[in-house]
Amino acid sequence: MKLPELKLSEVVLVNAASKPNVETVEAFTKEASGLVCQIMSESKLGGLASGSGVLISGDGLILTCAHSIMGRSSRVAFHEGQMAGDYEGEVVYINVKRDVALLRTKKLKTSKWASVRLDGEAARGEEIIAIGNPSMPDGKLNVLGVSKGVVSNPETEVFGKPYLVADISIASGSSGCPIFSMKDGKVIGVVLAVANAQVSKEGISSSGFTCLAAPASRLKSWLGITLKK
Repeated sequence: MKLPELKLSEVVLVNAASKPNVETVEAFTKEASGLVCQIMSESKLGGLASGSGVLISGDGLILTCAHSIMGRSSRVAFHEGQMAGDYEGEVVYINVKRDVALLRTKKLKTSKWASVRLDGEAARGEEIIAIGNPSMPDGKLNVLGVSKGVVSNPETEVFGKPYLVADISIASGSSGCPIFSMKDGKVIGVVLAVANAQVSKEGISSSGFTCLAAPASRLKSWLGITLKK
């Protein structure tokens, strides 16, 4: 697929008009779940690949990861809220190297969307939640599944690339889903990968799973998006 070029500052975001209720995870989830979508595209093997994304503008702009967009066309499904339904998605820009992407959902206009923390890093220990569509053992999806955790490191290099590291449960199907801060309700990361628990031959071991995410503070340079002042 030939990817469209995007110049920096071509996409300008506006923060959501109202501040979300972040007093409890339950209260925030009720507000945010309607902004999270499932993204379906044709896989290289001919089947459907499923990922997640989040609405970040009133005219249908979706923030997700590059590897959840595998074909020329994609379908975006919102399962709750005022946008509930299926939409055709078109690629705005894909940064394959950083594994982040923007889609635009056709014919979607709304007064509700998620704000992105483009300015300022997350903090170590900051409480977070992820909302996505993780796979279950029987092959079905846990649609709009919610998990809670903390930021382990706002940014560190893994194999030479910068990631936000989160201590939170994530599974396949949640690739591209947002990591929300429970401090201000803003998106502070985009889920990209999971580092599995392991014991290596060199004696390096891990007791659990670690989520690797694209830091929202990097999206200005990675996707060419800015925030309207």
